Amino acid sequence: MFEPELFGIAASRYADFGLSLLTPLLGFLFLYLLRLPLKKLPIIGGDVNYTPPKWVLPLFANGTLFAAGLSLSIAYSLTQTRVEPDQTDFGLNFEEHIQYKPDIGPITGIEYSLDDYDGLSDFRLFLNGYRLFGTSSHCMLNFQCRHADDLGAKARFALAKPEDLADLSFRHVRELRPLPVSDDVSDYLVPGRNTIDVFVGNSGVGDCSVLATLHFRGKNAVRSLKLIVSDDPASQRIQQSTASDYDAYTFASSQDPTAPDQLIKYSTYADNPSYRICERIRVTFDAPEKLDIDRNIWKAKQASRLLAEQCAINPRQEGC
Repeated sequence: MFEPELFGIAASRYADFGLSLLTPLLGFLFLYLLRLPLKKLPIIGGDVNYTPPKWVLPLFANGTLFAAGLSLSIAYSLTQTRVEPDQTDFGLNFEEHIQYKPDIGPITGIEYSLDDYDGLSDFRLFLNGYRLFGTSSHCMLNFQCRHADDLGAKARFALAKPEDLADLSFRHVRELRPLPVSDDVSDYLVPGRNTIDVFVGNSGVGDCSVLATLHFRGKNAVRSLKLIVSDDPASQRIQQSTASDYDAYTFASSQDPTAPDQLIKYSTYADNPSYRICERIRVTFDAPEKLDIDRNIWKAKQASRLLAEQCAINPRQEGC
């Protein structure tokens, strides 16, 4: 992942230098071991009658052998002695983990909603490995995932007429899909530990601004968890707040307010609007070991999802 260095030179450079000496090394050693004379040096023209001293060949042969051996030894030693971070631990350094334990009794259901979105970021939501929502697909066109009062989005939708699109290779482009976008995903719950992953990536033209809410239904009450990814620098990168019916986590911009040219999360410069990750958030929570799941309702929900996906591709098929 990160190449080790010695005196500012990477291990691969030492290896390349050592390998580049192998060909002349073999030539010098061949002449030296067979006691053959070195007729002339490459730097002297062929019309000059000159015979190098006897010490030149041993010097070149042993010097090249020493340089090649030293370079390859350094490269091998650096490669073998470097300490690589555990890939899982390294990845977790860029992931915020929330262990959510709402006081609502045993969890019986969950719903998500995308309440605010900057229109450009790459936002993805997963529950137990199932992709629930992704702006790269669900918000592909410039009239989708805009606020319900955005008249410009409605006008662009009416002008585009995506419902009449004949090309069936596109998904999720035939709906206006105004904010907030929500769905009940209780059928993806499993007994015991459940995991929600939220990925928010930079669009390349600015930092991310997203508000997603997870609505937990319990046996005794309902409580929401708001995940706010903000593009505003703040004194604290992560701020937690609570209210009577929800908990909220605000993830401020990576930009350091005391050093505007720095991204404190990655220790890089902020003047390059590259496609960097804004936030990776993992929310874990526990459902009852004996989760009350009606198989008939579950099958009907899955069949409804499948039909909705098929109709999103071809609204003219039977049943849409």
